[in-house]
This record gives sequence, structure tokens and C-alpha cells, in this order.
Amino acid sequence: MRNKLPSPALVVATVALVVALAGTAIALPGKKTVSRNDIKPEAVRSNQIGDGKVRPQDLSDKSVMWARVSSDGNLVNASKDGVTSVRNNDGVYVVDFNAHDLSLCAWDAQLASFTPGGGIPSGESTTELAASANDSVRVGTHNSSGTEANRGFTLVVFC
Repeated sequence: MRNKLPSPALVVATVALVVALAGTAIALPGKKTVSRNDIKPEAVRSNQIGDGKVRPQDLSDKSVMWARVSSDGNLVNASKDGVTSVRNNDGVYVVDFNAHDLSLCAWDAQLASFTPGGGIPSGESTTELAASANDSVRVGTHNSSGTEANRGFTLVVFC
């Protein structure tokens, strides 16, 4: 009687089946960490991330920028160094985000008082990309009648 050994084809097929059923994985270095080089750009969408899982500090410094500007045009504070502001005329301000191209970003300004208990200023604000440069936003502030008036505001830029 001849000794029955499995054929080479059967061995290869069995190994392939075990690997297929067990699965394969490539581990990332470290525990529970993923660096920006581990994921292709735009590979993760917002619907794939749990609510509240992305914190402001997780975003790049160019994703969300802001500036608080007083009615005289002075910068109260900002999200990053190098931001400047100036009041050109009554109710007309320019906030410069220091060489960050804002042409593909969205921005909004809201009137604000920076004095505790100072009340909410009446009026409205308008925004546009400054004609002089793509790194600046022009903000117009108006009283409730629509006349340009000096008002403090908070400007937020989303890129």
C-alpha cells in the first residue's frame, strides 16, 4: 500500500484558504495613533467620524481662523500670530491673515462688544475678500439704519 501524501495543489489551496479566512492587516506604528501620512488626502469623510470626536486643536491652523477687532480697528486677539487689523474709514476695516490665501474660504463677521456687560451692539456687518490681497477680509459695520458706523466685531474664516 502506498503512503498517501497531499498533493502540492492541495497544500497551496489549504494555505490560501487559511490566509483568506484569517484576513491580513498592516499595523500602524504605536497604539491607537494615526498620523497625517497614514491616510490618503480626502480618504475620510465627515459622516465617517463620530460626533464630537474632532476637537478644534485637531484642525490645522489654516482650517479655522478668527480675529476679534475693536471699534477703533485695534486687534483684540486672534487665533494665530501675525494677524493684523486696521480701520480705513468709519465702519470699514481690513483684517489681514498674513499670507494665508483666503480665496477658497468662507468668512463671516458678527458685531460684538468686548466689555463684560457692555451689551450687544445694534446694527449689521458685511464681509468680502479685500480687493488688495487674497489674504485679507474687508469688514463693513453699520448701525441699525444701515449707515456705516464703528462697531467691534468677531471675524471667523473657514477654509
